[in-house]
Amino acid sequence: MIYSGTLYRAELYDKHTAPYTSCKEVYEANKDRYKDKYLVVSNAHWYDSGPKAVGNYKVSGTVISKEWNSAIGFLWSGNEQPVMGWSNMTSKDNFICTIPVLMNSKKLDYSGQTSGVKRSCFRTWFGFNKDNECTIEITTTNYTLDEIVDRMISLGIVNGIVLD
Repeated sequence: MIYSGTLYRAELYDKHTAPYTSCKEVYEANKDRYKDKYLVVSNAHWYDSGPKAVGNYKVSGTVISKEWNSAIGFLWSGNEQPVMGWSNMTSKDNFICTIPVLMNSKKLDYSGQTSGVKRSCFRTWFGFNKDNECTIEITTTNYTLDEIVDRMISLGIVNGIVLD
């Protein structure tokens, strides 16, 4: 599934204790809130054994995980358009950072990602083109991390993040 156009609303949903976020439950509970608008739900908050939260996430003012003291990701409060930048998660109510790959049309260095992250798999990503139009894609085709970044560039994305 791919959607390109105006981003009307960005919300993060989190339940970071077992059994974690159920994408289906979140979708069913929220699908009718905004008529004629898309709702994309991605269970992109990663956990390893432990569980240890991976990435930097802040949802509605609450820090969910902070793997790094400062990171590049999308940040926003309320109904603002998410913007990409560095954050220590103090300036806005929401922040999401898993794998930032494009910023101002430049590829970011994601070479430090493990082979498990770089493998071929289904991918979820979102980003903005030069006109601030949003594209969100949940693939049904296996892509490596490099292949999905190339795909984002081919679609005109200048600021983008891979969620899984």
